[in-house]
Amino acid sequence: MGTSMKTRLIFCSILLSLAVSAAFSETPQPRPGVGITIYNNDFAVVKERRELDFEQGRNTIKFTDVASAIEPDSVNFECLSDAAAVKVLEQNYEYDLVDTYSLLKRYIDKRVKIYVRGSGSDGGKDVDGILSAAMDGNYILKTDSGCLEIISHGIIE
Repeated sequence: MGTSMKTRLIFCSILLSLAVSAAFSETPQPRPGVGITIYNNDFAVVKERRELDFEQGRNTIKFTDVASAIEPDSVNFECLSDAAAVKVLEQNYEYDLVDTYSLLKRYIDKRVKIYVRGSGSDGGKDVDGILSAAMDGNYILKTDSGCLEIISHGIIE
């Protein structure tokens, strides 16, 4: 056998071993990260991969720092490890600027504690209950005793 034949056999052997190792190696999973493409007129495309842990049953996942001008139809969720294992039941987009009333609207029908300032020798008090309404500078709480307590914004600390 000449040296060129040996070289070809070694070269073919290397190629065969590379092909076999490539066939048996696992396809690497994409890593978390962000890709951004910026266009004219304040338009950009963002592709983001995140690792999320889910518990059995329903889960709520919140993403903060999302652009206010996001196009909801452009949002896509795909489970890369098992596409049938996770299903999106609902997506919500809340962009309102945070102020007292927009924050309180999120707590309607939820348990809250409001500190009511006292005056003079009255040190004030905490009022616990379910927030029924927050409007016109007043907060209406249904206390555990079943009473409705109306608290004016001017006396809250």
